[in-house]
Amino acid sequence: LIFMKKVVLSAMALAVGSFVMAQGNESEVTNGGIGSSGSVFTATDATVNVDQKGMDNTSVVRMNGTNNDAKIVQRGTSNTNSAQSGGKNNYTNVVQRGNENYTRSFVVGEENKVFIDQVGSLNNNARRGPSPNATTEIRGDRNTVRSTQDGNENLDVTYITGDDNKATIAQNGNNNQVWNTVTEDNGGIFNTSKTSQSGNDNSTENNQSGEYNNIFVKQVGSFNTSTNTQDGKTSLANVDQGGLNHSSTITQNTNWNDKAFVVQRGENQTSTIIQSSGADNKADVDQRGMNHTSTILQSGDMDRAFVEQKGDGNMSSIDQDTSGFQLDIARVMQNGAGNNSDILQRGSGGNNANVTQTGNSHTSTIATYGTSNAVVVMQAN
Repeated sequence: LIFMKKVVLSAMALAVGSFVMAQGNESEVTNGGIGSSGSVFTATDATVNVDQKGMDNTSVVRMNGTNNDAKIVQRGTSNTNSAQSGGKNNYTNVVQRGNENYTRSFVVGEENKVFIDQVGSLNNNARRGPSPNATTEIRGDRNTVRSTQDGNENLDVTYITGDDNKATIAQNGNNNQVWNTVTEDNGGIFNTSKTSQSGNDNSTENNQSGEYNNIFVKQVGSFNTSTNTQDGKTSLANVDQGGLNHSSTITQNTNWNDKAFVVQRGENQTSTIIQSSGADNKADVDQRGMNHTSTILQSGDMDRAFVEQKGDGNMSSIDQDTSGFQLDIARVMQNGAGNNSDILQRGSGGNNANVTQTGNSHTSTIATYGTSNAVVVMQAN
């Protein structure tokens, strides 16, 4: 039984609309311009609206399952949209305004939501080709993706496998990139990532495979890079970079509740945080000025590392592998130029190291083993 509940087609010269519909569907396609085409293929109880104005815009919508809805709006020239949903109660909303923008979404599951808004030219264009790749792919239930891109040649790619995950992307500028991946390896549920990039040539990669993890990235400026990986539970990565050519890497592969915070201002700062085992570790890095480098490695329980560097060309390294749920703290504060601090802590107990270096060209090296250690170093010139 084929039942067409509502079809409205209005077209100018050379515009094309096509439909394949099943019971209880509503479909409305409006093509205004030259060379635009809209195709709709629906199953049961689907509502699809496609509104295209301009030249050579293309939209293909395939709805398989029940109560899957889509709304597509395209303005400009040579924009391309492909939306496919399978399952039930999924919703896709795509708005593209400009020239040669591209989006391809693939959703399988229940109650997933995809919102895409692109303004400018050639956004996601890198995903085109003879075998076009998806820009958004969801396999699971109750996931939400929201992407807003304003500028030229920005790229946003999100892959989610799991349930109740959220990804939010906002990019303003040119040549920015965001890659989000959630997998089911260690759960893949209730993970959240929020990425905001403003400027040019910024890049973020977020990978999560655990449960109840959060990633927040804000980058303002140009040529900044943030890479975040989490596969434990209730972990948090928070990155705030402003300026030019900063790099932040956070890897948290622990049991639960690890936290990493990075703030970088100025130019050419590098921060690496790896928390690879244990639980409830925290790393906090704040670098301002130019050419600073911070490396934090933690693989114990309840380890704490705090690094604050100001000036030019300071270096800090903290390596902690302690055991037992006792609070181990390493603090480094460097203000000046060419200062170097190395802290190595091993064993169980109350290892503590506190380094403050003010001025230029100071060097501090600390190694603690055993229990109840406390070290304080202060140097100035």
